[in-house]
Amino acid sequence: MQVLARRDLGSVTLRYRINNGPARSGPTREWNGGERFGAVGDVYYHIMRGAVTGSKPGDSVKVWFEARNRRVVSDSFTYTVKSDSGAPVLILSAEDYSGRSPGSPYAGPLYLSSYQNALTANGIAYDVYDVDANGRSSPDPLGVLGHYRAVVWYTGEDIITREPYQLGGNTSRLANDELLDVRMYLNNGGRLLYTGKFAGLEYTPAGGQVFDPEANAPCTPLRRRA
Repeated sequence: MQVLARRDLGSVTLRYRINNGPARSGPTREWNGGERFGAVGDVYYHIMRGAVTGSKPGDSVKVWFEARNRRVVSDSFTYTVKSDSGAPVLILSAEDYSGRSPGSPYAGPLYLSSYQNALTANGIAYDVYDVDANGRSSPDPLGVLGHYRAVVWYTGEDIITREPYQLGGNTSRLANDELLDVRMYLNNGGRLLYTGKFAGLEYTPAGGQVFDPEANAPCTPLRRRA
């Protein structure tokens, strides 16, 4: 867990509640940056991180942060624990099978079993994060990706990550979210295998795609003024 806090608030405490249990507290420490980028020139604010302990799969966890003897309280958020297997590898399945670009949408991932079989054959335990099955949402770099030593991010035959309602020339905001979330994971020391028939195409000039940086909607082309 992390929060962007004002430095003049002093020490920051992580607070959380598991299911309907009592509120618990945990320490935080300042994040000083990763392998490539991080805290530079943070004069007035800093990122504080802490860890929730004692939860198990299926638990609902409410999290918030407090400072100055609990007189300053952040907004809270709640998440559900999906897995706590301790597996070292996550398969990030991003075939975009419910999107538009693969052609006709299909019911589920076509190539997931290939990666599962390869890891199993080498005695490597893994978990799976299916982007489409999780509401077409990118995995959080701390809450999901950060629990694994390595991530296998594969795209199958996906050409462009595109919502069902989007036309050619547009890519989904999801593509940018995945790129930034994986970048943050790598910056925090993670390791990545990125693969797929057209992997990375949508991020290059050859891909020729635009996206709306605010809303997950078709991007409106610039119009010349008369």
